Amino acid sequence: MGLLDKLREASEQQQAQGNVPQREHKFVAKGWFTPAEVRPEPEEETKVVIAGLREKIVKKEYSDTYFRRAFQVIKGDYVLLLRCAAIFIVSAVLVLLTITLGLTYFEKWVLSGPYNFMAGVGIGYPGIGDNLSLAIAKQQWEVYEPIMLMAAAVGILTSIFMAGFFYCAKRIYFQDVFKKVVKTFFMGVAKYWWKFLICVMCGVLIVAAMATTIFYLLQQQALGTAGAGAYCAVVFTFVFGFALLPIPMTMIPQFVVYDLSFIKTFKNAIVFILNQPISIIFTSIIAIAPVCAMFTSMVWQIIVFIVCAVIGFILWALWLIALSKRSMDKCKGYVAFEQRKVQAANKQAQKNAPGGNKKKKPVQYQNPKKKKKK
Repeated sequence: MGLLDKLREASEQQQAQGNVPQREHKFVAKGWFTPAEVRPEPEEETKVVIAGLREKIVKKEYSDTYFRRAFQVIKGDYVLLLRCAAIFIVSAVLVLLTITLGLTYFEKWVLSGPYNFMAGVGIGYPGIGDNLSLAIAKQQWEVYEPIMLMAAAVGILTSIFMAGFFYCAKRIYFQDVFKKVVKTFFMGVAKYWWKFLICVMCGVLIVAAMATTIFYLLQQQALGTAGAGAYCAVVFTFVFGFALLPIPMTMIPQFVVYDLSFIKTFKNAIVFILNQPISIIFTSIIAIAPVCAMFTSMVWQIIVFIVCAVIGFILWALWLIALSKRSMDKCKGYVAFEQRKVQAANKQAQKNAPGGNKKKKPVQYQNPKKKKKK
């Protein structure tokens, strides 16, 4: 039984008993909420086996619990999910190469000059020494910052292929069965590429702004000139960044699951975040963690990318789809509960109104053929 069914059953029981719960959830920003059903997908044309008989479409039975269903889908359709993710993984390799090769060769090119950090340590040591702090500051601002911006630009381009992958993951999650992986993948790209491009670009720019303030602060600390402005910039971008980042992340799965306009999807994302902030913020932190790990050593970069390619991308897509379905059903349950509460209050008001409890006298039947006595 899903969350919506449980809420409906509870509200019906409360209505039958004539009472209202003492503690109830306040539905925040309910005026922005647009309920929607899961968009049905066209069935893939099956091939004729023999004598006009077509191949039977087999749909697997998974749990109705949102996140448990996601894990069951991974277990039952892992090979199909991995085939769908292959094209997106190839595009994501470009981001890894930008970071890995950039940090390797671009750093050598920028910091290629011979550094002498031993000058002046002993009497009569010739030459002028280089400042280690200047080299570290140059590394932070002239190496890490450009590489991060280049990786962000490549990451925005990969969002086009992310649309196809999420579309395939949605169909597998709801068992809209298909076998033509490439055709289905690019069907999703054609439908949702521009929506994913806008949302991913906003999310990447938010992360890039947060990373830029960090690199700037590290540069200023290396030079010994870090002031209040550098620290305030980090605090400002992180506070607003963590507040804004969940919005595009919550919009992405709605594009493929529900038939809503871009504006309605944006409003629903805000409603979802305000009504269940803990689960969505937790998902945002988990989603951004691999990005932070990519700016460590090359060994960690390769390990993180392999884990993401094998299971991470698949789990992330199905988790967001399950979270979007749970959020929609939860908000629908709040709407249904408030409607029943209003109906119960109206009935109670009519009952308490003057004359509301008076029973009408039954109208006695009189035979029209029977003559009245004079």
